[in-house]
Amino acid sequence: MDVLGAGDGLSALAKGRSYSGKRRSPVALQMGKQTFYGMSDMEFGKALEYSNEMFASLCVTEDPTEGINAFLEKWEPDWKGK
Repeated sequence: MDVLGAGDGLSALAKGRSYSGKRRSPVALQMGKQTFYGMSDMEFGKALEYSNEMFASLCVTEDPTEGINAFLEKWEPDWKGK
């Protein structure tokens, strides 16, 4: 029995929800961390503007298209890091 008492169901759920590094875009991870730490000292309105700008910058990279296509067509993404 596991600590939470949920048996194998919880372990299977956790394994299904965990992602390998290959399933995550390195550009998205880098920009996400940069955004998170960059806005930590900002006022709410400025942090929101900053996060919107960073998201817009991410959307024009090659990786979002790769990720969407990989998801829809059920194959592993080949991240370009661009």
